[in-house]
Amino acid sequence: MASKLWDDVRKSLQDLGNIAAEKGKIFSKAAADKAEELTRSGKLKLDILQVNREIDHLFSQLGGKVYHLESESALDTIPEDDEIQKIFEKIKKLEARKKDLEEKVESIPEEKAEAEKATTAAEEPKEPTEEEK
Repeated sequence: MASKLWDDVRKSLQDLGNIAAEKGKIFSKAAADKAEELTRSGKLKLDILQVNREIDHLFSQLGGKVYHLESESALDTIPEDDEIQKIFEKIKKLEARKKDLEEKVESIPEEKAEAEKATTAAEEPKEPTEEEK
């Protein structure tokens, strides 16, 4: 009788251990996924910060150039000034890049949800077709 009781206790503990192991796998995968998401998001935000710094630098150059033209009473030459036009173009390109990066940051949670949906669909058992029956 003691043997039967001990076998039941051992079986229950094994079942509990198996359940804990499965839950541990699920939680560790979730933690790894979240870490990956945060890493991607952080890298993109760092890229955005770098683009902002480049834009600020170009605005400083632009301000210096405009100030120089104003001191020479030549502000009416801004549309013809190649250097100023190049700065304008660089700023426009950087702002477009910044917008693209911001959209990528916003899309990270959506990509994760789509990936989870695809994984769940792949793991679900499918019913056999008529040919397979």
